[in-house]
Amino acid sequence: MTMKNQLSYKKIIVMIVIGMGCVAFLYSGDLVISIENKTKRNGTLYLSLFSEKEAKHFKSDDSDIYSILGYQIKDVAAKSMVRFTAHGLPAGKYAFKYFLDEDGNGELKVNFLGIPVEKTGFSKRNPRLGHPKFEDVQVNVGKNEVVTVDQVIK
Repeated sequence: MTMKNQLSYKKIIVMIVIGMGCVAFLYSGDLVISIENKTKRNGTLYLSLFSEKEAKHFKSDDSDIYSILGYQIKDVAAKSMVRFTAHGLPAGKYAFKYFLDEDGNGELKVNFLGIPVEKTGFSKRNPRLGHPKFEDVQVNVGKNEVVTVDQVIK
């Protein structure tokens, strides 16, 4: 292969990569999550975002390792509202869950029945008792769309 051919292959590869990035940008949206803390309880707020690809792990105990994005905000009582923004998400279905870690151990505290003692929430109101399915709380993000989800910790 000549040097000229090698250069043209490199140019083609660079153009393909740039083109793929442009296409991804054209078909992406943003998800803005606002959580109001009405309890004034203090702690660290942990939030995990999942795409439809990770839906099967949404209910598992170790689901956080499968989330596509994870956030944490410390000293939540000092803020009446916290906001998370996931930019450039490919169009699709997403769900998130969060909890307010009041005891500072980084884990959701549950009682002897497995019911959370610390405040928890999901991308939509949970329609049933227990942990919801991904499909029950999913949010659709379209291309070139900004979706805002507002939640309240009560």
